[in-house]
Amino acid sequence: MPALAALENNGALTLTGSNSIGTRSRAGSAHDATINVLGSGNGIENRAELGNVSLSNLTLNFGDGNGIRTAVAFDPASTVTTNVSGSGNGLTIANAD
Repeated sequence: MPALAALENNGALTLTGSNSIGTRSRAGSAHDATINVLGSGNGIENRAELGNVSLSNLTLNFGDGNGIRTAVAFDPASTVTTNVSGSGNGLTIANAD
């Protein structure tokens, strides 16, 4: 399924500010960012199933997909607001296949 950010093979995600996306290896974070997803794609697709992901003051706006799809827990101190405008799910905890 399409995603704004797909984490694979030791990859990770860093989002900083309102319009910046960067990647780095082995750790990931998102701070004070907004992700808008149209259609049925995922906002964040944790394909590598990394557990060392922290989200801080992240807003996900989406329709029929998943705000976040992961099979492992993220940092429990994470703060995320999800706004669903269709039949999507804010958080889907399931294997990718």
